[in-house]
Amino acid sequence: MKTLLRCILVGAVLTLIPLSSQAAVGTAFTYQGELKKSGGLQNSTCDFQFSLYDALTGGTQIGSTQSVPGVTVTNGLFTVVLDFGAGAFSGSPRWMEISVQCAGDGGYTTLAPRLPLLPTPYSVYSSNAAVAGDLQCTACVSLSEVDFSPDTRYLQLTGGTLTGSLALPASGLAVGSNQITTTGGNVGIGRAPTSLWGTTLSVDGAVRAGMGNGNNCDLTLGDDICFYDEQNGTLSVRNFAGTAYAGVKALSFNTASSASFKKDIDRVSPDDLAGLRATVDHLPLYRFHYLNEPEAQTPHLGVIAERSPKQILSPDGKSVNLYDYVGLALGATKELSSEEVALQAKVRELETRNKKLSDQNTALARRIDRLERLEEGRGGR
Repeated sequence: MKTLLRCILVGAVLTLIPLSSQAAVGTAFTYQGELKKSGGLQNSTCDFQFSLYDALTGGTQIGSTQSVPGVTVTNGLFTVVLDFGAGAFSGSPRWMEISVQCAGDGGYTTLAPRLPLLPTPYSVYSSNAAVAGDLQCTACVSLSEVDFSPDTRYLQLTGGTLTGSLALPASGLAVGSNQITTTGGNVGIGRAPTSLWGTTLSVDGAVRAGMGNGNNCDLTLGDDICFYDEQNGTLSVRNFAGTAYAGVKALSFNTASSASFKKDIDRVSPDDLAGLRATVDHLPLYRFHYLNEPEAQTPHLGVIAERSPKQILSPDGKSVNLYDYVGLALGATKELSSEEVALQAKVRELETRNKKLSDQNTALARRIDRLERLEEGRGGR
């Protein structure tokens, strides 16, 4: 049996004492808890045993064990009255060990760890507060009459709204096993903050934003958008399952092209340009739909990674690097441009030769015409 007990309230019951008696309250106090069994809230009749100790583990038992049988547990909640005696609470820390046996159990189960008792059970009735014991006051002090701002160094309650600043220790604010730290306006969660480009948020682990339940996502947005580092310098924008990639809309995309970001720079030769053109000439184009698109949508026009040259593919061979794709097209275009320039020069040369031949032909025609006239003149004699 897996039984879980969670403390909800530990407090002392202060019964109002007549003014004339000025007697202190007893040593009994009310304990309320929540009992779960196998993850569900318990609804049963249970027997409890409560023991007081001076340490979380081991230690010395204080007073006798309090047995409370036949306690009704409803929706996990139960309430008992305990009394460990006048000498049980001397001001030193105390922990309470609880054992429980509900209907159908084979015996008592000791719950762990022991629960620390907060200062409330140490409360005692002061004889000087007898008048306050008889005071009946309901809504006799309004919120506006309470001064919540004695010191601007702390949070203040103004009109039901917290204002002011919260000063965190230099080591940060502990949240479970993680830390929230601040340095110079930078915030770190689970790690020291890093300032790279102004004020930043540094997180040790993935960042979840929106309603995402991302699977292997470094950043999730909205309902099904996953940003994922492919571990090779590539950032994927896809769905959580990784079965489809998401479209990205923007006014422009800028590729880092400064020489300061590059190495092994080598200018492409004319022979290489010819090879790039040949590659483009043999690169087939396709019309297609992506798997998650309806057939009614206008088909895309492009290439298939498995049927494309390696120089435009991503390292995994499943995507086309648009920057390299543009470079390939640019190289082929430059080759076409060079060929066009050569063809234009050839055309000009042919035009010059044609004009020369035309001029020669014109001159020859004139000579023939003169000869014919001379011949006609001789025949007339």
